[in-house]
Amino acid sequence: MPNVRRRSCLKENEKGRKYYGCENNPECEFMSWQKPSTVKCEKCGSYMIEKGKKLVCSSKECGFVCSMPEDAKEKETSGESVSK
Repeated sequence: MPNVRRRSCLKENEKGRKYYGCENNPECEFMSWQKPSTVKCEKCGSYMIEKGKKLVCSSKECGFVCSMPEDAKEKETSGESVSK
């Protein structure tokens, strides 16, 4: 994530499709269709996205994949709210 001090939250676009965006929107233009993780890529430093039980680097050029650490699973928030 460009600004790790801000949290991402689940949002919904005009067509009803859900995405993750910065809580500081519109000042921050971060957006991701997949859930971003707080873990950074070991290889390139980009943010990782959650895909099942794995973390995948958001940088297509990097392609780093690892299993999700236990502490990252515990930090997940349940019952995320959806905002427009």
